[in-house]
Amino acid sequence: MSEKKRPAGGPPPGGPGGGNMMMLGEKPKDFKATFRRLLRYLRPRRTALIGVFLAAILSTVFMIAGPKIMGTAITELFEGAYAKFQGVPGAEIDFTKIGQILLWLAGLYIISSLFNYLQQYLMSGIAQKTVYDLREDVNHKLERLPLKYYDGRPNGETLSRVTNDIDTIG
Repeated sequence: MSEKKRPAGGPPPGGPGGGNMMMLGEKPKDFKATFRRLLRYLRPRRTALIGVFLAAILSTVFMIAGPKIMGTAITELFEGAYAKFQGVPGAEIDFTKIGQILLWLAGLYIISSLFNYLQQYLMSGIAQKTVYDLREDVNHKLERLPLKYYDGRPNGETLSRVTNDIDTIG
């Protein structure tokens, strides 16, 4: 078998980047320890996190109840139409009852949407405050490093790497 060689100066095999284009970031060497440290940053916000979980549960419960109530409205419509079709005397579709059911349904969906909004709002605040704390801690750490540390590295490498890592977490 002949092995294809790339022309001199051409791109490396597998495309630009050397073939592993899916590499987004390095994995932590000790995932459990890294996860525990991240949980320490979330500890002051545990009340808000409980609120996020409760809002998510309530939003889901109200969203799940919607199709059941919609089925009631459809059944009411079908029974009235079927009775009319069968020629039952005085049979009619009870639009007032269907309207009431649909108002209940709209109310459920509105409540579900409010809980969903609350969940997203709280989670956004938690994420922003946590990333802020991370950046503050990193800033304090970088302030304590001696100038000799920065002299031994290319211009901006440390700050660029730290910013990228924190943005990845956020």
